[in-house]
Amino acid sequence: MRGERSSFLSLFENDKPADSSIAIPERKGRSEELIKDRNELIVCRHYYYTRIKELQYHRTLERLEKEVFLSKITIINIVAANNKLLKAINADKPGVKYFREKFPFMVW
Repeated sequence: MRGERSSFLSLFENDKPADSSIAIPERKGRSEELIKDRNELIVCRHYYYTRIKELQYHRTLERLEKEVFLSKITIINIVAANNKLLKAINADKPGVKYFREKFPFMVW
C-alpha cells in the first residue's frame, strides 16, 4: 500500500534521536520475485487444467481468470512468455501429487 511505511514511521518520528536516520530503500514497483512466483503458478495451473483435467482452452482461461484476477489476454501473455517452463513441465509430465507439494495452498 502506498505511503504505508511513511505513515507508520511518522508515528515514531519524535521518538528517534536527531542524528540517527533510517535508511528506507527507494525501490518502486513490484517485486520481481513475487511476479516470477505468480507466473510459475499460472503456468502450472494452465498445465493442470489443460493436461490433467483435460479442459478446453477457453474453459482453462476462464478458470484462471477467476483464480488470479487477471484478464485472459494477460494470462495468455504470461504463459507465452514462460514457454520454456511450460515445455519443461510438459516433458516431465508431473501428476497432481507434484503440484500439491509445490503449491499446498491451492486445491488441485
